[in-house]
Amino acid sequence: QLGMLAEGPLRSTSGNNYPLIVYYLGVSEEGLGNRQRAIEYYKEMLGYWGGADIQIKEIVDAKSRLAKLTG
Repeated sequence: QLGMLAEGPLRSTSGNNYPLIVYYLGVSEEGLGNRQRAIEYYKEMLGYWGGADIQIKEIVDAKSRLAKLTG
């Protein structure tokens, strides 16, 4: 499943895009109504990038979505 999502512009052999792919999995699961799965994906993504010095839009969004789902 993850392999299919890693095709196209996000395709990478370095693994640097993995947290971004996990973020989009969270967005997808949330859109499908799978709240718990979305929470797990957002937490995983933030585990990689949550402490980054640069706050890219996906990090800010993942934190916001997670807060709404767990708040």
